[in-house]
Amino acid sequence: MLLKFSSSDLLNSRLLTADSLTPIYTICTTRFIGISRYSRGAVLRRRTAIYDAQKHDRALAVIEWAGRVPCRIRIGTEELTDVEDLFDGCSGVDALQKTVSIPARCGGAWTATRGSLKLEDKETGVLKSAFFRNSICFNGRFIAAPLPGLGSDLFVLKSQSVLAEVEIIASFFIMEIIRRNVFNVAPHAFDRHLGPYYPPSESKLRKSKSKRSLGKRTRSSSLSLDFSDIAKKLKFSSL
Repeated sequence: MLLKFSSSDLLNSRLLTADSLTPIYTICTTRFIGISRYSRGAVLRRRTAIYDAQKHDRALAVIEWAGRVPCRIRIGTEELTDVEDLFDGCSGVDALQKTVSIPARCGGAWTATRGSLKLEDKETGVLKSAFFRNSICFNGRFIAAPLPGLGSDLFVLKSQSVLAEVEIIASFFIMEIIRRNVFNVAPHAFDRHLGPYYPPSESKLRKSKSKRSLGKRTRSSSLSLDFSDIAKKLKFSSL
């Protein structure tokens, strides 16, 4: 299935069929006030929800963000305890100079380059999902548009169920953050909803806590801290 985002603001957009423009999924990002477990005070959070575009009742999937880090993920009725669960435990991360490959629990592996992001089956190499920014599909080929805005943000999605599709979409948003960070891709509308890696107050408290630990590695149920392990494996300090 070939879809297109209705807006360059991917976190506030609709996924439409590329041929008939039928809405399939709606993505909404809102702000809310949460409680920081570091400062025990109120901090700004963001919540990205994925809905069935036809029903728009309960969200099919939800990602809550602390800065650019997912601090809560729900797929269907399943609450993930670690963000790494979405990426097959983050085992087998392969970070090279021009590509980054991270396995997904759906049986595929995301491969990111400066200009592309693809999810392929690990055994067969069959394409399961891909993102092509500002591109045109011609005779089954994806061509980057020569001018900004001339093409569309296209999204390939091949899956057997709705829940599998929304899981791919949720992992895509996180992988897009990783891709943009690793390859230093210029910011666009996708980034403005996410803010810094951590809210300023949390960042200072987290650094202070880290110093007091004298370098000892601590395990936390916080998705934010677990996600930083992925950052370390990819050899960059923040997302």
